[in-house]
This record gives sequence, structure tokens and C-alpha cells, in this order.
Amino acid sequence: MQPVLEISDLHVFRQGSHILKGINLSLSGGSLALIGRNGMGKTTLILTIMGLLKASTGSVRFKGEELTGKKPYIIARQGIGLVPQGKRVFPSLTVDEHLRLVFNPKRISKADSIWNIERVYALFPRLKERIHQEGNRLSGGEQQMLAIGRALVTNPSLLLMDEPSEGLSPILMDSLIETCHRLTEAGISLLVVEQRLHFASAVSDKYAILMTGAVVHQGAFPELLRDPNLLSTYMGIGNSGES
Repeated sequence: MQPVLEISDLHVFRQGSHILKGINLSLSGGSLALIGRNGMGKTTLILTIMGLLKASTGSVRFKGEELTGKKPYIIARQGIGLVPQGKRVFPSLTVDEHLRLVFNPKRISKADSIWNIERVYALFPRLKERIHQEGNRLSGGEQQMLAIGRALVTNPSLLLMDEPSEGLSPILMDSLIETCHRLTEAGISLLVVEQRLHFASAVSDKYAILMTGAVVHQGAFPELLRDPNLLSTYMGIGNSGES
């Protein structure tokens, strides 16, 4: 089975610093969590996949097609969506304007399982209730729903999510976990950057740990959660599983 995403020997330099140091990673479907302490290169990796940062050397392939060197809008059209850290909603645009700004039905073929605006409202009824509210009048949870919905109307088959649980209450985190499960059941693959181990293990069966720009360990979450030495060495936490 061809991987949805395959990263080979990826290096990224920024302002003279070697940020990513030979990343090798593969996602064949479902959900994969990128975990690790702050400043280890997780967001840099997400931005490089999306074409927002330039790869120095190495390869990023999506469904077998090379992405390195392509513009972000080309990568998005190929089927990769981004939910950025911090939501990044426009304060003066309404919920509906955010979605209509991105959704382009002319780019959707009949063969696609179409994520249109109404389908996003069905996934997030709270957004439909707030349809005419500006971005700066939404709660943190509502902004996260909008950031996900905005990515979904590009009809991705791979969704990159950077710290999706950041700033959310436990109740909203549980809701987001359910949303992630519904997305993978709908056939969307997820690559999730996450600090909260509880959230990461709830949305993903598999993990990869980044440390100083390299993948230092990967496997299945039950293995990690049962091993206090791994948790201590790579995550800096005890065997409770909380950072």
C-alpha cells in the first residue's frame, strides 16, 4: 500500500540553524501523532510539508508525488489541509465568510466525498448557530471548530493539525477527540502535532517523537504509555502520562 505521506531524509535550515536533521516518516492512513517537548521542530515539519517553509534537502511525497519546491496553494489543491497553531481566524470575518472564502465547488470532482459548507455545519452545529458572528467574538473552542471547518472545505485527504487542543477545556478536548475519530472514519488521514499526551493517544494509535529536529522513537501508544523510561527520556514526564 502506497503511503499517504512519505518523508525521506528531510533537512531544513533556518537563519543558519539546522532545524530538521534527516527526518524519515511515513503515514499510510489513519492518524499519526508527532509528540515531543517544545522547540524540537514539530511545527517546522508541518510548515515544511505544507510548503510554507523551504526544505534544504530531502523529499516529501504525498500519494507518491513530490511536494518539495511546490507553492502552498498547489499543495492544498492536491489534497492537504492545514489547521494551524493558534487557529489563525480573521477577526473581522464571520463564520460563514471564513468558509465561503475557502470553499470552491469548481475544484471538487463528482468522485470526491464533498466537504461543503453545510457538511461542516452538520459536523459542528455550534458554528451554524454562530454563522454571522465575527472571528473575534468566538470562543477558543468555536475558533478551533472554524479552523478545522475551514481546512475541511478544501476537501483534503490529509489534514495537518498543529497543537489542536491548545487552550481548550477538558470538555472541548473530548469533543475534538470525537471529531478526529469521525474524520478518520470518513477516510481523512491526520498528522497531529500535540503536547498533551492524553489527547495525542486518544486521537492516534501511532506516535513519532521528535527531539532536536530528528525522529528518535516511534511506535504504538500502548508501548509508550507502559514505559516510564521512554516517557521520562523523551517527554520529560513521569509514568502518569501527563506533561
